[in-house]
Amino acid sequence: MVTKIPLLLAGLAVFVAPAGYGFIGWYRSLSARRLIEGLAISRCRSVAQGYVALAGRQMAVPGHPLIAPMTGRSCTWWCHTVEKRDNWQWVVIARRTSRTPLLLDDGTGQMMIDPAGAKVHATKRDRWQGTDYRIDCPPEMDMPGGQYRHTETRMTEGEPLYVAGLHTNHSAQSLPSAVEVDTAAILAEWKNNQASLLTRFDANGDGVIDMNEWNRARDAAHIQAAANAVQPTVTPETGIISCPPGHRPFILSSQPTEELVRQLKLSGYGKLALFVGFSLAALWLAGKMLSLRLL
Repeated sequence: MVTKIPLLLAGLAVFVAPAGYGFIGWYRSLSARRLIEGLAISRCRSVAQGYVALAGRQMAVPGHPLIAPMTGRSCTWWCHTVEKRDNWQWVVIARRTSRTPLLLDDGTGQMMIDPAGAKVHATKRDRWQGTDYRIDCPPEMDMPGGQYRHTETRMTEGEPLYVAGLHTNHSAQSLPSAVEVDTAAILAEWKNNQASLLTRFDANGDGVIDMNEWNRARDAAHIQAAANAVQPTVTPETGIISCPPGHRPFILSSQPTEELVRQLKLSGYGKLALFVGFSLAALWLAGKMLSLRLL
C-alpha cells in the first residue's frame, strides 16, 4: 500500500499545476473584464493624465506606414509567432511584435499609442505550416503537416480601437525607433522583385536565398532604413498612452468593447472550469493518499 504513495504524489503534482494555471487565468480574465466595464471612456481632447481608457479609430502615424513582415500587408500593429510541433502539441519557439507607435482618433483629437508591453486583441490572423523555422524569411507556401507553424496577427487602419493604459506627455526622443518598421517595408518591397533580390544577394548563384544571404539582405535593408529614419513627431497637444507600471493591464483591442468583454467572460469561464476540474481531481487523490496512510 505504502509503495503507491509516491505514484499518487506524482499524480497530485500533475493535477495541481493545471489547476493553478486555471485559477490564475480566471483571475486575470475577471480583473480585465471588471476593469473594462468599470473604467469610463475619456475623450482625447479632455483626457487627464494617469490610467485611462479611450476608444476611437486607429490609424498609422503619417509618414510611417507599417508593413507586416510575413504577409506584406499594411497594418498598424503586428505579431509573428513560430511554433514547433512536439508530439500532440505546438510549442512556441520564437515571437516578435511591432513596436512602432500608432494613432487613435476619436473625433475630438488624436492620441499616440506606444504598443510595447500591451495585451493586444486583434481580429486579423493568417496561419500556415511549413518546414522553414526562420522568423525573418516567410515560407513560400502552406504545407499542412509541416513541423513548424507560423501565425501572424494584425490590426489595420480604420478599425475600431479600445485602449486602457497610462496617459503621459513624452518627448519624441522617448518613442520607439521606426527603423525596424522601415526595414520590414524595404524587405517586403525587395521580395516582390525576386529577380532583383537574387541578383543582389544570391552569392552562390543557386537561385535560392539561403539563411546567410537573407541575413545580408536584412543588414542592407536595416542600413538603408537607418539612413532614412525620422522619428514620428509628437506635438504638445498629442499625448501618449503606454504600459503602466505595476499590475494594471495595458490593453489594445480592435474589437468592440462588448465583444471584448464577452470573450474575456468566456475565457474566464473556461479557465474556471479547468481550475475546478483539476482541483477536484487533486482532492480525490489527496483523499486516496490519506486513506492509504491510515491503513
